[in-house]
Amino acid sequence: MGNNKSKKYQLDEHLNDGISYRESKQFKLAIVNFKRALTLAEELKDREKESKGNIELGTAYKGDNQFQKAVEHYEKALEIAKERKDQAQETDAYSRLGAAYGSNKQFQTAIKCYEQALECAKERKDQAQETAAYINLGQIYSYNNQFRTGNKYFEQALEIVKERKDQDQEIRAYLGLGYADSHNNQFQTAIKYYEQAWEIAKERKDQDHETNAYLGLGDTYRFNKQFQTAIKYYVQAMEIAKERKDQDQERTAYFGLGEAYSSNNQFQTAIKYYEQALEIAKERKDQDQERTAYF
Repeated sequence: MGNNKSKKYQLDEHLNDGISYRESKQFKLAIVNFKRALTLAEELKDREKESKGNIELGTAYKGDNQFQKAVEHYEKALEIAKERKDQAQETDAYSRLGAAYGSNKQFQTAIKCYEQALECAKERKDQAQETAAYINLGQIYSYNNQFRTGNKYFEQALEIVKERKDQDQEIRAYLGLGYADSHNNQFQTAIKYYEQAWEIAKERKDQDHETNAYLGLGDTYRFNKQFQTAIKYYVQAMEIAKERKDQDQERTAYFGLGEAYSSNNQFQTAIKYYEQALEIAKERKDQDQERTAYF
């Protein structure tokens, strides 16, 4: 009995440590801790923690760009959640699978996963997860250049979040609408949406979303050939990302600066920023971004 108590304590400790490492982008250390937590959950026959451990481990593998392993652990979590009739974890597992397939550009599979997440959330009357599913569907359709469908889902999400006063999801919906409109050459409405996202993020001292809004504004002005304004927003995004040690956003800002300077025929400056983006991509073993920086 005492040994089991000790194991339960260790399990929770490894889960918490793993989450801390994952949040600070130290994915290798996160993976080590989640694996240990998972082993203990299996030994204790704690199916709830086993499902949670698989979800957390999958997310750490996704962060470390190990797509197949991420999917494998999300599917294991889904299997356990279904067996336990735990619809909250089932919805979560479907959402994570959708994100993994989406990041691997398997959009149709991602859509199916998000639709199942939406179905579970509606059945449970869980408006937070329902909103998340609408936003995720909006993003996937937008990434697949189906902007009208994307907007439809973002607007459905926005309707719920305004009613629920959920500002985090409201920001995400505005960012999604901004992305869809900017990539569909609707620059003025895109700017309006990004500014609304920025305003809420700034008010909430949410620097992650504030940076995303700056990046979105940078992209929109660049697409509209307003390169100096684009550069201003990318620089603001880069400064916050560096301060927060968020290499993903920092790399995106450098790449945006490279594109803006290149489009403005300032090739030497563009090369400098592309090289900085490439350096981060190599350091993080992000081959997709590495290829983008080369080309």
